[in-house]
Amino acid sequence: MSGFREWVRRLAYLTGRGRHDRDLRREMEAHRERLGSAAAFGNSLRLREEAADVWGWRWLDDAARDSKSAARSLRRRPGFTAVVVASLALVTGATTAIFAIVQAILIRPLPFDRPGELVAIHGRMWREDRPGPADRVDGPIGVSELDVYRASSTTIAGLAG
Repeated sequence: MSGFREWVRRLAYLTGRGRHDRDLRREMEAHRERLGSAAAFGNSLRLREEAADVWGWRWLDDAARDSKSAARSLRRRPGFTAVVVASLALVTGATTAIFAIVQAILIRPLPFDRPGELVAIHGRMWREDRPGPADRVDGPIGVSELDVYRASSTTIAGLAG
């Protein structure tokens, strides 16, 4: 049977499950009567479950039942539901934030051709706007110093700040 036909058949079973179950129960009763005893036929519940596994998607049916049960349980206890929803929202937000940081720092490559050759320039820079003993400043260079390096450098391939 083709894959598409199989899907259609299984969906038809799930939507008309009540009718299929009644037909299966009648057929099993007819077989039990022909054999003469229920013991000779076997466990009818197990056989019905095996038939349902073959005809439909058991996992989808179980998931639907579990979802309905969970919704009923959460509807009965609104305080617990509020705590669960708040916890899920908080955890989802924290996970998203952490992943965004990890992706920005570790996963996404740097926008340079050869990131292994990057160098950070720090040092004492001359500040003409502050004459006197505090005219030299330690730390990272500023945008104005970048322009000076860019204009005077012959060995640096590029500068970014």
